[in-house]
Amino acid sequence: MIIYHIELNISYINLIYIYKMSKDIKFEDIKEDVRGLVEDILKSHLDGEYVESEQQQKVKETLDEINQKLHQTYPGYKFVVSGTSFKKGHAGLNYAASCFWNPSSDGSVMGKFENEFQHAFVTVSGVTY
Repeated sequence: MIIYHIELNISYINLIYIYKMSKDIKFEDIKEDVRGLVEDILKSHLDGEYVESEQQQKVKETLDEINQKLHQTYPGYKFVVSGTSFKKGHAGLNYAASCFWNPSSDGSVMGKFENEFQHAFVTVSGVTY
């Protein structure tokens, strides 16, 4: 169930989705599996040239697949997934996130992808409620 979806197109793409989360598994227990899943999907969708007219759709499809796989693998979880992709060049980027949560059950992980054309980052946060 998607709660909200935001798209920004300023020379990079940012999409956010939220899914339901369970209290049964602590995020720390799945953190490295989630990172691996994110990085595998990033590479499968974004390995190639950065074509600005196609990039928004590529990032959307990438995050859709990440959300679908997380939802299938960890049913009942609430995930916040945010992704940014931008063309390599002489620009800088600072990327940070903060959340007030229960450190014994909640957490986040960042996956990244880079090739000769682009950088991409995805942050997945798992929060119990």
